[in-house]
Amino acid sequence: MKPLGTAVASIALLVVSLAPAIAQKPTGSPNPGLEDERMTRMMKMMGDMQQQMGQMQEQMKSMQGMGAMQGRMDQMRGSMEQMQAMMQQHRAEMQQHCAGAMAPATPSTPKKSQ
Repeated sequence: MKPLGTAVASIALLVVSLAPAIAQKPTGSPNPGLEDERMTRMMKMMGDMQQQMGQMQEQMKSMQGMGAMQGRMDQMRGSMEQMQAMMQQHRAEMQQHCAGAMAPATPSTPKKSQ
């Protein structure tokens, strides 16, 4: 959202800076070189802003990719938690079975010899 705000602010700045130049129609200025220089600077500024907008669009695209990656990571984390719960359950069952197998079923009493 911040890059979008920056883009809007940049466009607003461009409009504000170009508004006086657009409002004033050229009246055959005595120094045409100055007018050309101003126009060249404005064109360069517009080119720079277009380049910045392109970079911001690329950043937005990469951020969208991060969202998809975050979703996959969350899904993997959920799967790992499920596996861990299953392992704990299996471990508890194995401990119950092993404890039952190791405990004697009936105490054996030695036979007395006669």
